Amino acid sequence: MSQQQEENVSQQKKLPTAKEMFQSSRADALRVIDNTDTITATPRLIADGALLGACIVFLATMLGLSKLDMLLTIALFAFSLAIPILSFSFLCGLYKPRPVPGHLVLQAMLIGAWIAGGIGQLCAAIGIFFVILHLSNVASIAFVASIIFVMALIPVFSFIGLLIYAMIQYRKEQRTKQAIPKPEHEADKK
Repeated sequence: MSQQQEENVSQQKKLPTAKEMFQSSRADALRVIDNTDTITATPRLIADGALLGACIVFLATMLGLSKLDMLLTIALFAFSLAIPILSFSFLCGLYKPRPVPGHLVLQAMLIGAWIAGGIGQLCAAIGIFFVILHLSNVASIAFVASIIFVMALIPVFSFIGLLIYAMIQYRKEQRTKQAIPKPEHEADKK
């Protein structure tokens, strides 16, 4: 055998088997899981849990109705979509991986769950809207108007808050400059 053929044979022998690759992946996954922190009481978890509870309460209430009209059927559909999405988002929101080799895969999955959680929250809000629409047209108009009102005023209120913050920081800076004593050679010149 030539030297090149021997190198090819030795390289083929060094390739890991499927079982070895699985064991290596399993070990990496366990290392990432062991280096994961559990977090609680974040705004995301509170929102997901509250909306999940609201969806379940609405579904339980709908069980008592003999027949659902079109609006409640749409709400039922929206809640049925929201419940598994919010559940998954809630469970994924409990974990935060520490930076170890392989943590980026878990981090990408958690970010995907966060995005899906937003879709679940939207589905829950749509379901709530259709329940409100079923109860009262005027209340549903108020619901939509309040959403538009908030969306339009958030930038305005943010700008006002930014101006107030800037004024406070400016005043602190001015007080700090006044409190610093001037050097003696500048006082003598005046």
